[in-house]
Amino acid sequence: MLRHVTVTSFDNTNFDATNTPFSNFYCESMRVLTKWVIWLYINIVKLIFHNVKIETMKTVEKTVDVLEAFLKHEGEMGITELAKVSGLNISTAYRIASVLVRRGYLSQRRKRGEYFIGPKFLEFSNVIRRRRKIENVAFPFLDKLNKLTNESVNLAILDRSEAVCIEQIESSQDLRIMTKIGARFPLYCTGVGKAFLAYMGEKEIERYARSKGLPYRTENTITELSRLKEELATIRQEGIAIDNEELELGVKCIGAPIFDSNGNVVATFNVSGPSVRLNSRRIEEIKSLIKHCSSEISRALEYVEMKSPDRQTSPQA
Repeated sequence: MLRHVTVTSFDNTNFDATNTPFSNFYCESMRVLTKWVIWLYINIVKLIFHNVKIETMKTVEKTVDVLEAFLKHEGEMGITELAKVSGLNISTAYRIASVLVRRGYLSQRRKRGEYFIGPKFLEFSNVIRRRRKIENVAFPFLDKLNKLTNESVNLAILDRSEAVCIEQIESSQDLRIMTKIGARFPLYCTGVGKAFLAYMGEKEIERYARSKGLPYRTENTITELSRLKEELATIRQEGIAIDNEELELGVKCIGAPIFDSNGNVVATFNVSGPSVRLNSRRIEEIKSLIKHCSSEISRALEYVEMKSPDRQTSPQA
């Protein structure tokens, strides 16, 4: 900022130097220059981040190229062959392959040896196989349940503290509940969600409540942890989880867990319908059908029921 300057002339007359045409021109020039510098700085930063984003995407694509090379060429490959098949130069292929080896996606029998698919992919294949097995095993039983109740039936898995719908068999009635495959639901206020939450450890339930909260959805939503714990204890005793219009008014659900051979909850399912049809009497009728369906699917997954099973919710995908 230009300071206030007083200049004394030869005839001892004082005048204000900041009011001269030169000082005004100087101030205006500095103002324009400052705005231009700020604009330049902002755009340089934007350009840098844009270029970083582009380079990051290119790196991801190159990594996929290296992995897909093993789909084109079965067996082991040296770095030269890997670079050729992936279409990358040797230094880039080596850098990416080294990271993939460190993370377990590729393996080498010896340092600088040939590369082959690592054990990490076995974990992915197990997840995919387990999910497909659940869907394939569960579907006939869920289809039968759908026909017996004439209500929509949903199958869900646990992912990042949410229940995710992986299958739905719709009701044939005009007024019915439809759920998109891939739809995600909170655990604390849905039938499929509470069926997961009920078989988690107490500390895990508390951690879920802290991280996700128990926000109000409807006047029936349980928003207190103590009340939720009581509800979950009842679910463990009965093997049935009810969503009494807790997520959405007008919609009720009756859910249940599916256990694997280790006694872990690997999936849940529910019967969902409009509250005008799912009254108390109808819910009691459907409960027995759902409990039987839960037992049938779990037995098909080689679960053996015990009097006091130490059940847990399986790790999330």
